[in-house]
Amino acid sequence: MRTYLILKQKVARFNADAEIQAALAELRERGAESGHRVRYSDDEARAIRDERFDLEQLRMPGYAYERLDQLTMELLMGVR
Repeated sequence: MRTYLILKQKVARFNADAEIQAALAELRERGAESGHRVRYSDDEARAIRDERFDLEQLRMPGYAYERLDQLTMELLMGVR
């Protein structure tokens, strides 16, 4: 129960943190989907294998996921 309560408090802090919420909003503006999961299938594997990516375009938005990861880890470790 104690662990649950600790994590519940961390979630509340995550949801209330303005910088984390701004990072999430930036990712949503770029098309990130919350909770989207892909299940393996041969068709999905082929689609991913055959997809072509514009690496320059992918690099342009910056490092929003890394920033969100860092902010989240700081919160979980208690330094934020």
